[in-house]
Amino acid sequence: MQGVLVLVLVCFIISKFIDFEYNCIFSYVNKNYLNAKVILERLILLNKKLEDSNNTEVEVSTETKLNLELVEKTNSSSLKDLKSKVRLSNSEKNSYQLSEFLKQVLVGKLLGDAHMRKYNTSENSKSNARIIFLQSLEQSELIYNLYDLFKDFTVSPPKVNSSLIKETGNMRHNISFGTRTLPCFNEYYHLFYKDRLKIVPTKIKDLITPVSLAYWIMGDGSWKGYGLRLHTNNFTKDEVELLINALNRKFGFSSSINIANKSKSQYTIYIPSKDIEKLRSLVIPYILPSFRHKLGLKILPFPQI
Repeated sequence: MQGVLVLVLVCFIISKFIDFEYNCIFSYVNKNYLNAKVILERLILLNKKLEDSNNTEVEVSTETKLNLELVEKTNSSSLKDLKSKVRLSNSEKNSYQLSEFLKQVLVGKLLGDAHMRKYNTSENSKSNARIIFLQSLEQSELIYNLYDLFKDFTVSPPKVNSSLIKETGNMRHNISFGTRTLPCFNEYYHLFYKDRLKIVPTKIKDLITPVSLAYWIMGDGSWKGYGLRLHTNNFTKDEVELLINALNRKFGFSSSINIANKSKSQYTIYIPSKDIEKLRSLVIPYILPSFRHKLGLKILPFPQI
């Protein structure tokens, strides 16, 4: 990584004197940065302890944490000044379109921890929406998978953020990236947001697919007992029941509502053991290796390098 930083510095100085296209520098740094993250990602996975198929405890070694801190510093120092500042024309913005696969992924993520922003939500506003994808650092594999899928819609790679949890005094480490503000996202903003608050679309049964379900599970699912729990705490009881109805009618599940916190009116969805084989057959092609434990399966080892 030091070699990459030296190359960036040299190219940056040269670009001050000649008409140098700095986007090529950004692409090179971005590629090497991602390669480093993939290696560190594997270190995290090697530190995961799965005592049996029901155990989802994750342990990250001190060495891995230090390596992640190094990459975070590289991200904040070298990439911050190099990220693209190109402004798109309206015709260029309109040329961006989501593939059917990306639409399904987006639905799954919006049911979970992705969120959207639109600066002006008035009816006649011409402003566009953007997406922010965010996961805990332990789930960085998912963020980099999403970045690989949506990289054409972004201007900078994922970055690590830290925040203080007031209740415990501990630090929370997240990894996230955002997209450009583009017209192709507006449809999904209007489906999933009302008065700037996230909602469950009334036609969610028509929107959800096995791909959506897989990405929803990877973000907000957990293995509980002999079944799967979907953490829908931020939705209302009516919205959770709407989701359950969609899952049961579309996929033939017998999922049910559970109370997560009665005083806060928080609810989760539970898919029981009798539906698990059917669930696995639907989503396993889209589940990343380190997320198999959320389906009660052992994590597959990485191939030898």
